[in-house]
Amino acid sequence: MHQGWPGNIRELENTLRRAAVWSDGATISVDDVKESLLSMTAARRPADGVLNQSLAQGIDLQSIISEVATHYLRRAMQAAHGNKSKAAELVGLPSYQTLTNWLRKYDVGEDWHDSR
Repeated sequence: MHQGWPGNIRELENTLRRAAVWSDGATISVDDVKESLLSMTAARRPADGVLNQSLAQGIDLQSIISEVATHYLRRAMQAAHGNKSKAAELVGLPSYQTLTNWLRKYDVGEDWHDSR
């Protein structure tokens, strides 16, 4: 209730979902919410490698999108301990079926167990 909120209602909902997924107990703790907020803050920082590339020589947008998707799909599967429904929520996909399609598209099989 005392936390200033920089985002919209959808961001609030996603933050609370992340907190619920990451929570070890039956209730969401203050630390769970803080971790979710820190994740959101980190996501808002500029990513020099991805977002500030020079267009002078051209870029490979498909490669960049693939790299980002692969990275976050692996992280979501790790954080959700292989639960596709939870992983889908973490990356903002509507269902585990959609997540499965993304995992296939970006060739993220069982290699999400790696700590890449």
